[in-house]
Amino acid sequence: MTNILKNDFSWSLQRSTMFERCKREYFYHYYGSWEGWNENADDRTKLIYRFKNIKSEEFWLKSIIEKALASAIKREIEFSLASCKSFSIRMAYRDIFELEREEYLNDPKKLCLDSVYFAEESVDSLKKRITARLECFWNVIWENPFFKVIREKRYCDFIRTGGIGEFVLDNIKVWVNPGIVYIEKDERFIIDIYPMPKKNEIKPAFSMPLAILFLKETYRHTNVEIVPKTIIVDKDKCVVLEKWLPVSALSELIRKSSLDMLSYLTFDKKAYEENFPKNSEKEKCRTCHFKEACAT
Repeated sequence: MTNILKNDFSWSLQRSTMFERCKREYFYHYYGSWEGWNENADDRTKLIYRFKNIKSEEFWLKSIIEKALASAIKREIEFSLASCKSFSIRMAYRDIFELEREEYLNDPKKLCLDSVYFAEESVDSLKKRITARLECFWNVIWENPFFKVIREKRYCDFIRTGGIGEFVLDNIKVWVNPGIVYIEKDERFIIDIYPMPKKNEIKPAFSMPLAILFLKETYRHTNVEIVPKTIIVDKDKCVVLEKWLPVSALSELIRKSSLDMLSYLTFDKKAYEENFPKNSEKEKCRTCHFKEACAT
């Protein structure tokens, strides 16, 4: 039996952040782009779907780093500084090669970076800068105490090595990227690692309690201590964050945020562009991926 893909409502930190930033941007990303992958979709829907898949450099780099770490933890590659550097740079070059060939024009899921698409940077410049950023990232994080612990763990100690997860809170499907989770005696350690992001890319105070909530809801880890750490590589140093929004406050935020999002849908849960107002702040519009579609 063929599964029918449905555009059902769900919540994530990215969705909530985008909704608060601009209701129209949120509409385009999660509703206006729907079925833009189909050949028989209209041109505007296909264009919006392409815009939806444009990535920021920070989001792209974080995904490369997560894949390199997961491969090293699973011992698919040697867990050494040289191997992690080499693996991540090869992945970046593969994506940049696709970007240079503009493969995203035929396959929107191929890499398309906002800095290149909106003519802010050449591919050659990007390649040099990304090589330097990845080499710097691995050099800086390699001797971080929390990262050294990860390097010394066995694969069987890890519950998760990255990737997207989901859980249900009060009938609301919630998406989360909980980072790396490993076991040590009666403790569960969650380590989330970032290259230095733009201010609007992440909200660590929200993302880590979301990972804790995921762990409790999915694995029922209610009687063990959960130790969270967010490590941000900022140029030549590591910044370790250890203060979070309380999990109870985050749960309430998800409930209220979801009700607000749902209030913009019709009674039969349909979304219409005119019901999602544009943002009045021109600076936010200037950096929006959907500005071309929004102007039409």
